[in-house]
Amino acid sequence: MLFALAVLQGCQKEQEKRSVTSLEIDHVADSISFDDIVKDYQYIELSQDSGFVLGEIDQIIISDNRVYVSSDGVYCYDMKGNPIFKITTKGRARNEFTECTSISVNAGLIYLYDENTKLIHRYNSENGSFVDNVSVPLVSRDIYKIDDGYVIDHLFPADFYSGDARIITTKDFSKPNGTYLEDKQYHYMPRDGQVTYCGKTVLFADYEGHSIFSFDQNGCKEFDIQCKDMKMVPQDILDKRGTRPIDNIDDSYTYGLSMVYENDTHLIGSYQNGTYFSFVYDKKTRNVIAFQLYDESNPYRVRPYAICGAYKDYFVRFISPDDYDFIKEAFGFGSPLPTTHPEYERQKLLKEHKADGNPIVVLYKFKEF
Repeated sequence: MLFALAVLQGCQKEQEKRSVTSLEIDHVADSISFDDIVKDYQYIELSQDSGFVLGEIDQIIISDNRVYVSSDGVYCYDMKGNPIFKITTKGRARNEFTECTSISVNAGLIYLYDENTKLIHRYNSENGSFVDNVSVPLVSRDIYKIDDGYVIDHLFPADFYSGDARIITTKDFSKPNGTYLEDKQYHYMPRDGQVTYCGKTVLFADYEGHSIFSFDQNGCKEFDIQCKDMKMVPQDILDKRGTRPIDNIDDSYTYGLSMVYENDTHLIGSYQNGTYFSFVYDKKTRNVIAFQLYDESNPYRVRPYAICGAYKDYFVRFISPDDYDFIKEAFGFGSPLPTTHPEYERQKLLKEHKADGNPIVVLYKFKEF
């Protein structure tokens, strides 16, 4: 009797760690207006002063009114785009890194994971000074600091953990705290944008399926996407794929789920292959808006495609020099607005930005719907 009770309590505890929320999409619109879903937006032009010339950008994190850019190191700006400090010293010394694999910011510290050396370097998030480093007992794709522990995008078995779970959580690398996504359908090679860091959580997108998993130190929350307007890949096909992605999915199916992010108020994502569409989920009302395209009006409003981060109730993207050249050539950012127009300053920033400059960071706040 006591044994059965203990097993039952254990099962209940596991169930508490994994909640499932259904995202029921009743209709996918052909297009949607920027004003229908975006409540507020702002541009941050990142300066190139003091040698802050950025290369390819891997991550952008906004925390405590600072902008942290991962670009072969860490570059820190204020919310007006003015340089504050950079962490770019490379080498094998204790306070140096060889590769900036991933970064996260938590409780006054920057955590820079170096896959080559299996070290997490910690820096003061106010001034960039080196604090210490943490040795990691496994090789991982990315490691992110969340609250009082870490979320690990697992790659290879190690003494620390020899199982096949894709996501691991741990407090201090002494032992795994939680292991997730051990089903065979998650074993294939990682996809770009499949695992994303949102500050408070780390998200995993089931690329060919219809589930999003949100991780923190308290466990896993699953968002199951149900869409009436689209033809989702059937579960029996997903179950048969084994350890490899499906090579012959018909383009009439909706698949390619990636680049999913959540902030305090919303969850967003998009299907990149098959029948494309994006969606925005309001976590308070549990309503979902889904659409295939944004309308092309008001070209000085850069649409929230290719989101790359989350901050409080904002989502974050950046406009790379290549994107900037394309948008400027295609739209010209619209006819000049009068100085009295409420969007004059934002259009002026876009029109006067240097094409060979650093990216422009864009923040979007979505409406409640």
